[in-house]
Amino acid sequence: MGIDHAFSPTLIGRVQVGYFWLNPGGSPSTGGLSCDVGLTKSEARTSYTLSFQGGYREDYFNAQNLGFTKYYRAVASIRHTLSQSVNLGISGTIERAEYASDQKDWIYSARGYASFQLLRWLSLTLEASHRGDDSNVDTLDYIENRVLLRLSATL
Repeated sequence: MGIDHAFSPTLIGRVQVGYFWLNPGGSPSTGGLSCDVGLTKSEARTSYTLSFQGGYREDYFNAQNLGFTKYYRAVASIRHTLSQSVNLGISGTIERAEYASDQKDWIYSARGYASFQLLRWLSLTLEASHRGDDSNVDTLDYIENRVLLRLSATL
């Protein structure tokens, strides 16, 4: 359940709240709140977003297969339209994840991009990102750096 509220024409707030209930076979059931609270401030060519999220997710389909996870996350982003054909953006997140296995991680990321509309149907995006995981299990720490150049055609 949620609500968006315009405090002014340039400031919008969002609150979403949910409840989960997990009842695995053979294990005790558990439940709790999930939430997403955020603000977006828009100016003529720039928008700023700040949000806080918390709740639970289930992860069974990747390499680590960590199962049921409780998390808290803060997200900040800035998007700027430099011209009609050039957009810039930066974003960052920090997250605390607590797993059923007593593993606890601090996960952080930063991302920046520049997008160029070359033709009406052709765009080019350059993106750079940095992501890291600082875990209480030393062998699970990692740092990932990426640079991506994307050419997109829309017909």
